[in-house]
Amino acid sequence: MIPTADDILNTLNIPPVRWKKPVLLGILGLPATGKTTVADHLTRLYPVVVLSTDAIRLQYGFNSGPETLAVLCEVADKLLARNRGVVIDGIYLDVAGRTKTQALADKHDAFYRIIHTVATQTLIDERLQARIDAPEATAEAGKFVITPEHFQRIKSYFQPPTPDEPALVADTSDNEIADELEPLSERLYALHPPTT
Repeated sequence: MIPTADDILNTLNIPPVRWKKPVLLGILGLPATGKTTVADHLTRLYPVVVLSTDAIRLQYGFNSGPETLAVLCEVADKLLARNRGVVIDGIYLDVAGRTKTQALADKHDAFYRIIHTVATQTLIDERLQARIDAPEATAEAGKFVITPEHFQRIKSYFQPPTPDEPALVADTSDNEIADELEPLSERLYALHPPTT
C-alpha cells in the first residue's frame, strides 16, 4: 500500500526546534552532482528535516519521482505549518514543477531557496560508475543506479533554474561545500543559529 503524507511524517526524526520563520530548501541537479552531500552538510549545521525523493521512493515503492514529490510536498506542508526547517533532496527538474515548491513556501511565508548542485562531467561519470559497480550499496544509500543512457535522458529534460528563481549554485567537485553555501548559511543563521 502506498503511504500517505501522515504515514511518512510519523516515521521522521523531527528536530524539536522551531525556526523564527519556516524554511524550505529545495536541492536540484543532475544525478551524481552531490545533492545528498549538500543535504547531509545542512543537517550537520541546522535543525532541518531532509526529505530525500530517491530514498523515500525506494523505501515506499512509489512509481515515479513526481508521484513521490507530490507526497513529499504534503509532508513539507505539515512541517512548514509548525515553523520547521525542511530540505527536499531532489525537487522538480522542470520550472513548472518547481512552481509547486515556490507556492508551498509562499503559503507559509517561508524562507525559500533552491540549491542547484553541479559537478564536472568526469566526476559525475566516476560517481555513476561507482553506483553501477555496487548496486546493493547504492540502494542501501537511498540512490538509484543510473546508466549513461539514463543520465542523458534526464539531462535532456532538465531545466536549470531561471534568473527569476531564488537559486544558489553549489559546485561539489572540490568538496568545499561550506564555501559554496556561505551566502545561504548567512541567511539561515539569521533565522536560527547553527546547532554545532
